[in-house]
Amino acid sequence: MRAIRSLLFISVMAIALAACGGANSNNKYVESENESPVMPDNTMNETPAGESSGDVPAAEEPSVTEPTKPETNGKLAATREIELVVEGNVEKRTGNLAISDNGYFLYTLPQFKFTPEEPNADQVYMDNFEDFYMRILTLGSEPDLTEVRANAEIELAMLGDVVEMKGEEIGEVALRDSTFYLHSSDATLSKYIIVREVDGKYFKIIVNMPNSEAQEGAAPSFQAMIKTIELTKP
Repeated sequence: MRAIRSLLFISVMAIALAACGGANSNNKYVESENESPVMPDNTMNETPAGESSGDVPAAEEPSVTEPTKPETNGKLAATREIELVVEGNVEKRTGNLAISDNGYFLYTLPQFKFTPEEPNADQVYMDNFEDFYMRILTLGSEPDLTEVRANAEIELAMLGDVVEMKGEEIGEVALRDSTFYLHSSDATLSKYIIVREVDGKYFKIIVNMPNSEAQEGAAPSFQAMIKTIELTKP
């Protein structure tokens, strides 16, 4: 009888142990399923956004470039006070910068407009009286001044007697060093042809003025603008 009980007890224990072993095996399987899978550690190789890895430089933000301005625009004032003598009185007026494609600039007085006319020539005219104007021609650094003067005299002689003005006959002191300053007129028109040298370059200026009351203000205005001519190119 005891032998039978012993066998039953051993059988029960074996079944219990087998049950425990199976439960533990299932638990391990469940636990392994619930765990996060182990991935290779690549965190050191990841490149954060906006940065680069290895020898490749990080991309830079594109820079905004300001429009390039002509060299003279960066150095010259847009306006300038200009002195002129009107009917014996010294006046100051504000001139506006005008830059020519022909390598020079000048300042134009109020009521005067600057406009390109043709290659190597520009014009400044009176806004309300367009018959009052001056043409500015660039002659380069080595013109034949004898020929230039001869042609100027021929042009003026078609209007009247040619007179060369010098010294105090030229109202604007700054223009008294001109290469030559010629004048002629008739009953309706006065005309001047002036050649000036500015920093090694020569300019021929033809001033056209009808004989009217407007001439009293126009004549000194043209002279005042001529004296502002300077080079923009070396």
